[in-house]
Amino acid sequence: MIKFFVSLGIIALLFSACTNPVKGKNGVTFRTAIEYNDYIVEKQDTVIKLIDKFEMVADTSTNELNAFLADATLSVEKMIIDVKGMPEWKGNTEMRDKGVRMLEYYKSIFAVSYKRLIEITADGEISQAEEKDKEDVIKKMTVDGTLAEDAFFAAQKEFATKNNVRLENKAL
Repeated sequence: MIKFFVSLGIIALLFSACTNPVKGKNGVTFRTAIEYNDYIVEKQDTVIKLIDKFEMVADTSTNELNAFLADATLSVEKMIIDVKGMPEWKGNTEMRDKGVRMLEYYKSIFAVSYKRLIEITADGEISQAEEKDKEDVIKKMTVDGTLAEDAFFAAQKEFATKNNVRLENKAL
């Protein structure tokens, strides 16, 4: 009977060590590596939905688009603050930091890139210089986005490997 209780105690101790919660400056407590990962991914999913919404409302007035962009920028700023407030996970902040960088990229899309594209196309006429500017904005968005997202995905994969988390592709 004593062996049973000792074994039960060891199992309970091991279980509590595996699920030792960590709380960040943002007030959120993470009990597992999965929760930690999913917290950042949920922010990314929200931003992707904002990008999709922008593309759906792109034919509205310039004032409405600019109001949407201002709201989206503010939403992403809050997400950045929130993710920056996450604690380290087992001494590591790489995924969190790359998540912040990715969110900062998304913020720049709303605050700078989309805004510039709206300015270029606002009057309905696009000069050759504006067409070149438009191409440059789109190219910069593509390059910067690839760098930020690839860095996050690499850090996420490393985090998953170190913490025995199985990653799944999610269709948005």
